[in-house]
Amino acid sequence: MQDLADKRIIIGGGATGMGAALAVRLVKLGAKVIVGDRNAEGLQKLQPELEGQAGKAIPFVFDLSDDASIEAIVRRCVDEFGGIDGLAIPAADTSPATMAADDTVLKMDPAIWERIFRINVIGPGMLMKAAIPHMVKAGGGNIAVVSSGAAYLGMHYVPGYASSKAALNALVRHTARLCGPDKIRVNGIYPGRVVNDRKPNVPEARPEIVNMPATNALRRHAVPDEAARILCFLLSDESGWMTGQIIAANGGSEMRD
Repeated sequence: MQDLADKRIIIGGGATGMGAALAVRLVKLGAKVIVGDRNAEGLQKLQPELEGQAGKAIPFVFDLSDDASIEAIVRRCVDEFGGIDGLAIPAADTSPATMAADDTVLKMDPAIWERIFRINVIGPGMLMKAAIPHMVKAGGGNIAVVSSGAAYLGMHYVPGYASSKAALNALVRHTARLCGPDKIRVNGIYPGRVVNDRKPNVPEARPEIVNMPATNALRRHAVPDEAARILCFLLSDESGWMTGQIIAANGGSEMRD
């Protein structure tokens, strides 16, 4: 994936987990990256891993739920690097408070659902809206999001989160169709359970998920870099004939055509 060298890429949610692993992998490949996250401390801890690599990474504190912040991170990438070639969005609201309150539909709290959709769907949509015109100017680009198997599995909990990921998948397909003529591809992955030494990707508020055994075909959980490799693939020309797809990179926990 040497074509990622000098590519100008924004990561929306890059302080920990899959986003952090992606940032490290991209700078090693020579990309120019704005690593955005609301977690300023996490960005600071990640910084040493981003230094001294073939590419360049700039940490940027931003909030995916805030339109002004979204405009600011896009503007920073354009001001610093002269344009945008790629956009990755691993961020989602999996905070303990939100996930604990996202109970069954019989206990549905509209405020919780509104927050989930604001961060998991509207935020990514607004970030795409802000970045895509710059990709058009650059002659094309690639967008990669992180979805979830929750969109498909019909679980008995977190219905707001699951619904938001189904909506994100629809947003991927819409944007892929809309922007294909401008040579902009849009894809995503759903990675299954990812074990992260920086921050669990599922909070302790949901012990039924945290303690979930590896029931996939590989009988283990993923590590962040395994998801990052596939995101790099989607951001590179190696995946040039793919758009509008959500890849089930989940160790075989669910097998789909």
